[in-house]
Amino acid sequence: MNNNDVNLLLQQIIQAIDYANNPTNTNAQLKNQAVEFLSSIKKNSSPDTLINVFLLIYKQDNPIYKFFAIQGLTDLCLICKEKNDLACLNLLKQNSISFLQDSNFSTTPEFIQSKFTEFLANLFYTMYSSQNNNLWNDFFNDLLNILDINSVFINKTDYYKLSIFLKLTLQINTMIGEQMYNTTGNKDAQKFHNELKDFMRINDVKVLANLWFKLLAEIDNQDDITKLTLTNIGSFISWIDINLIINENSINLIFNNFKSNTVIACCSCISEIISKKMPAENKVSLLNMLNLTEKIKTLIQFALNKENTEILLSLSSLVNSIGMEYCIIIDNNSSNLNIVTQVDSLILQNVVPTSEEFLKMTLPDDNAGTLEINMKVFPFIANYLSFLKKNFAIGGKPGSPVNLQSKKLPIDELHVNFLKQIMNILQFKMVLNKEFVDYTSIDPEEMKEYNDNYRDKLKNFQDSVCIVNPTVYLQHILSYLQTDVTADQEWIMKEFYLFQLNNFAESVRNNLIGVSKSELFNNETTLMLTKLLKNMLINSKKVIDDNNNVFVITEFFEIVGRHQNFLLIKDPTNGLNPSSSSQELILLVIDSFLSPFGIFNNNLQNKFNACSSFNKFVKTCRPSINMSQLVEIVNKIKPSLQIATINADPSQLNTVADSATNSHIIKKISIDDDVFENQLNVFEAVGFLLGSCPDLSFELLDYVLSPLFSDLESSISAEVKTVSCILRTHHLLFAIGNLIRGIHSGLLPDNSYLHNIEFNGEKVLTNSVLTKVFSNIAEVVLVTLQYFSKYQLIRESARFVFARLLILLNVNLGTYVERLLTIFYTTSNMDVDEILDFLSFVGQFFYILSTKTESFDILNKILTPVFQKVYEKLNELETEIEMSTSLSSNTNNLATTSSNESVIKNDVIASSMSNRTDSYREKIKLRKGLFSFLQGLTTNHISSLLSSAENSNSLSIIINDLITSIDKNLVNNEPVLMRMQMNVLINFVKYFGMGQAFDEADIHTGRVGKLDGLFEFLVSKSVNLCFEVPFNPEYSLNIEKGPGRNVAIDLSRVLKTYYKTNKEYCERNNMTNNNFLLYLSESYFPQIQIPVNISNDFINNLIALDDKQFEKYWMNFIGKMK
Repeated sequence: MNNNDVNLLLQQIIQAIDYANNPTNTNAQLKNQAVEFLSSIKKNSSPDTLINVFLLIYKQDNPIYKFFAIQGLTDLCLICKEKNDLACLNLLKQNSISFLQDSNFSTTPEFIQSKFTEFLANLFYTMYSSQNNNLWNDFFNDLLNILDINSVFINKTDYYKLSIFLKLTLQINTMIGEQMYNTTGNKDAQKFHNELKDFMRINDVKVLANLWFKLLAEIDNQDDITKLTLTNIGSFISWIDINLIINENSINLIFNNFKSNTVIACCSCISEIISKKMPAENKVSLLNMLNLTEKIKTLIQFALNKENTEILLSLSSLVNSIGMEYCIIIDNNSSNLNIVTQVDSLILQNVVPTSEEFLKMTLPDDNAGTLEINMKVFPFIANYLSFLKKNFAIGGKPGSPVNLQSKKLPIDELHVNFLKQIMNILQFKMVLNKEFVDYTSIDPEEMKEYNDNYRDKLKNFQDSVCIVNPTVYLQHILSYLQTDVTADQEWIMKEFYLFQLNNFAESVRNNLIGVSKSELFNNETTLMLTKLLKNMLINSKKVIDDNNNVFVITEFFEIVGRHQNFLLIKDPTNGLNPSSSSQELILLVIDSFLSPFGIFNNNLQNKFNACSSFNKFVKTCRPSINMSQLVEIVNKIKPSLQIATINADPSQLNTVADSATNSHIIKKISIDDDVFENQLNVFEAVGFLLGSCPDLSFELLDYVLSPLFSDLESSISAEVKTVSCILRTHHLLFAIGNLIRGIHSGLLPDNSYLHNIEFNGEKVLTNSVLTKVFSNIAEVVLVTLQYFSKYQLIRESARFVFARLLILLNVNLGTYVERLLTIFYTTSNMDVDEILDFLSFVGQFFYILSTKTESFDILNKILTPVFQKVYEKLNELETEIEMSTSLSSNTNNLATTSSNESVIKNDVIASSMSNRTDSYREKIKLRKGLFSFLQGLTTNHISSLLSSAENSNSLSIIINDLITSIDKNLVNNEPVLMRMQMNVLINFVKYFGMGQAFDEADIHTGRVGKLDGLFEFLVSKSVNLCFEVPFNPEYSLNIEKGPGRNVAIDLSRVLKTYYKTNKEYCERNNMTNNNFLLYLSESYFPQIQIPVNISNDFINNLIALDDKQFEKYWMNFIGKMK
């Protein structure tokens, strides 16, 4: 490249730098282009040219230009190494030396000097050692001489030279010690770095170590240099000879800097030194030699006086590191009693006092700093408590690992005192700090993060104390919980009381105390918990004196809901009211939920929490309430059963609802309605109470349902169906559905499963009150659906209600099924997602009614219309795909005469391609839903209905579609759908393979007969598929890997299943001829001209081999025949 070209490139680079760094340049595209150009020149220009250009740029006065030039030279080091351009590497080396020797370099801005150390580090990485052709083995000595480091010691000037050298060595350690350029699993890079380190250990590390300690000994009042030196020592210690660092003289030199200005770097350095691997005895000696306790105490006081959080953080981190090292020694030498005893004693003497001081430390006006300091010692405390659990724990659930692994040694006074002190600190630190005084300004997410990261960890320490020594734990926590919290007016203290009560209940619930299982509910600790819980409940209005405090109220209801099994323990001796029964307590709990601080709270968050907790309590507690009590509860709760006004834009709510244009708006408003979502919890809870009432009356059910029915009637009679009307109707139907779901749950006996279908059906059938009520609901919902059938949201809610009714009414729902499904069959605006939901809904009918002999007539009428609905949509999607493909093809053939026409053409192509893609995805999704539905029929042993007179035509359509839809794209690009289709085909072969439905678990097979021609049709289609897909090139089947191999395996399963199905059929009917084998040998193989010897071999293997063996044979067969 000649001078003109160099000058041109120089100008282009400078211009690009100006564009990229000009803050007034708002043109993002120009900036991006400039950055891309600056990146590309390093790849597209020769190294020697770039060196010359970068040197010219460096000569400019602009510091940004200088910085870029150094960065360019830095990158060129690696580029030259990759290209093995030794001449350019030497040129870079000579210029680096020239920079350092330049008298103006000392005044160069620090950020450029720092960037220059990266340049030198890259020269080291590419030229140092035999691994780099011995290009610059004297790298460190040369730089020490070039920088004339000795003169710095003599003259006490030019400290920037030391700064450059120390930053350089840190950068080098980052490269090879921390393996900056290493990628995960790159063994070559690891080997290269290790060889560089080996070369340094032999030739230069001692020189560096001598320099570091000379600096610490002779350079005074240069804190930055001292910090860099200490950082170097701490960085290199992991891979250099420890004897260079750990000796009395060196340690003393390091300790000389354990003072305010350099303590942070010194703490980091010491932490790295003590983490160095060494024998346990040596590590203990080193830690003893450090003897940091008094020094740390002095500096803690200094930092507190100066309010220096950074020093405190460094000191707490160092204390944690020392403690962790001691814990590691104990863990690694657990069998050596002498070492364990010695180290444990050192921990209690040297680490525990300072770690406890950091744990309880509170900085005025710095909550974040306080938390960070406290948390620095968490790892040590957690590990030390773990050691105590392994040795002294007498708590923990009997049979649990922590209980079994404990040596259960007698605990001495020193360790008991540690546990007591920790409990005292935890009791103090778990109280919310001053940052949370104003609960109205607290972000719930911040509170959650505070609990997760801080309080929950403190709670874990408390639990560990409980496991180690339950007596210490109980003494401390009960002494607090037995105080009168109602006397304290601060909400923070009430929240903390509930927080600790919940923690105590959790420790009892998880049996951290360590009582036997038989005594869990009648031991002294549990009875004390019950007393505390009852006290909290009875004094709830004093504990919760502010109905807006979400944190106190949430904690209260969480305790009631989660620990009701302890709350309701009958305890005539310790209870506050010996005459109170569990039933009275239950009513008291329910009354608290129905109070102004419960579900009638004006604060939405509190209301939501109460609604959710109320539902959980009722379902967990399963109260059995008599009729008079239930009437009283229903009267109290009835105002909350009124569907709340929807909080949304009135202009949207008052818009006339249209099934097409604003359905998405209706859906979004519904989803965003948090008030209603939480109100559903109340409906379900009320339903549960109704269902569990042994003497439930029709009048009470009607009393609850009548307002909902009346509101539905108003919606139906509304002349204009607005968005608000549609949403209200949807909410009413969902409320009824949740009420039914609650009744369903309440009907179940204790410890039964919610989906015990048989029990539910029989129970409802014998209860005329429920049968009448549920029949009325079914009629009301059907009428509502008829008036609102064009609205997707209403169809969804109707399905939800009928899914609940189906479980309860069972076959009694038959009179409504045909009317219900007809509405869905005749609805024209169902999208794919809704059809899939509809298939799932219909699938529930088959799942629930499959074992009912009287369900045949109900279910038999369902199938063909369902399939017609699905195939109607599939045909519609196929038409869309074909039209989009045709439009794209025609548009591509248009001749364009202007740029505008070209833009129009491209837009049309893009639109048609998008439509085709969307329609294709929808088609695949719908087909998966269809085949999942068919799988459900066989799984529920009711597939015989497919072969009834009413459905036989649908069966032939499905079989034909199942096979003919398999093409190259399906085989290679849609593995999930392909596997589903093959599984359906295999099941069809299994259950219909001989022309008549056969499934021993299917109670309806006797109602259907043999279908003429079904065997011939199915055998010809399936066998042809098995041999077409592997051998016809249009399928491009690759059986070696991926989807193709799975398809081939499935085809072998089809063949093997057909043979076994026919064999079993012959055995049942005392027949000798296997028609499937006859079809292969006498019809199909001759037709495709397979030689007789191959045909016979194939059939023999099909008969003799098991499934896995035949699969292997089949794969070999395909390979040989291709």
